[in-house]
Amino acid sequence: MNATAAAGATASERICALAAAAFLVVAPVTASSGLRVALLAVAALALGHLAFHHGRDRLAPAPPTFVSIPLVLWAALATASLAWSVDPAYTRSELRAEIAYGALAFCVFYFAADGKNIRLWAAALLAGTAVLAVTDLARAFIAPNAASFNSGAGRFTTHLVLAAPFFMLLTVDRPAGFGKRPAILAGGIAVFFAAALASQNRIVWGAFLVSLAVLGGALVPSAPREFGRKALAALGILGAAIVILFGISMMKKVEVYTTARNAGESLERDVRPRFWAIATGAIADRPLAGHGFGRDIIAPRFRAEFGDTEGREFAAHGHNLFLNAAVSLGAAGLAALTILMAALALAHARNLARPATRIAGAIGLALVAGFLVKNLTDDFFNRHNALVFWALNGMLIGFGKRPASGP
Repeated sequence: MNATAAAGATASERICALAAAAFLVVAPVTASSGLRVALLAVAALALGHLAFHHGRDRLAPAPPTFVSIPLVLWAALATASLAWSVDPAYTRSELRAEIAYGALAFCVFYFAADGKNIRLWAAALLAGTAVLAVTDLARAFIAPNAASFNSGAGRFTTHLVLAAPFFMLLTVDRPAGFGKRPAILAGGIAVFFAAALASQNRIVWGAFLVSLAVLGGALVPSAPREFGRKALAALGILGAAIVILFGISMMKKVEVYTTARNAGESLERDVRPRFWAIATGAIADRPLAGHGFGRDIIAPRFRAEFGDTEGREFAAHGHNLFLNAAVSLGAAGLAALTILMAALALAHARNLARPATRIAGAIGLALVAGFLVKNLTDDFFNRHNALVFWALNGMLIGFGKRPASGP
């Protein structure tokens, strides 16, 4: 390759990497949807230029078939639901926002993933999330009535759960990680926990705990020398802190329900069981194919059944990822989603078998597990949360396909 060609390849690679990093920074910011897609498009164009002018071998090889087939089936089923959707216009818009843009995010990060980009993107994700968390905490203190910068408590806590496993890179040396940086690690975790506590979201602590347990369960047996007693002690302390903070969160939630006298009564006042009951009834009406793709496909039904009672402002969907899949795409959709999540987990589990990709595999498993737990009491498998979910899975799985690329 001559010098001009090499420079072109380097420029294309740099543009792709930086655009993807910028996407991870701006993704959780309120009203950034247009910029998110624009950055993904820039990264995709740079990646296409690199492949066309400098060779397809500059990109990661094709995804494993056990991942690509479930992805295609999920997209095909969602697209086919246009034929029976109760709201075709809404389904059509969701296909663009969730299927097309989600595929774009996965492909960009998958095909561009290598050791150097993994660290760049992880740094952008963690730093951007921490800065946004601190900014919004300051906003809440200085101007509590001002609009949030982070797209809302539910969405931002989901973003925290997606980003948190990447703190693992601050505990291991290069080339796998950033090197052991305990001060930055402690400060970052403290910021994440403070933001989660301020959100008054409860399930986020369960998601953190499951994610932490999966990290420990994946790494300690596979690399006992690197992750021995000290690592187990650190995991135990962190887990205990999460349990304590969950208890504090439960007590703070009483403040939301002004007539609740304790945490138990605040749980009794929760409207989610009503959401789940409405979703279950809707599934029974169309059990096989569902009502059409889109989380809020039967929002009018939810609002009609809630009337003017407490919780109506949230009455648009079933507040559970798997219930919503069954509402929108029926039993076929529920099966497709389950297979898809299992395929992603399998791809990450395979990375555990190789020392060069062991950390990436553990992070991926923790990411999927935490995301699923977080979406048991709500559903944020859409908009920026879904795009970030696909991007992070894409980069970890893509890196696993070419671990020898190095830093």
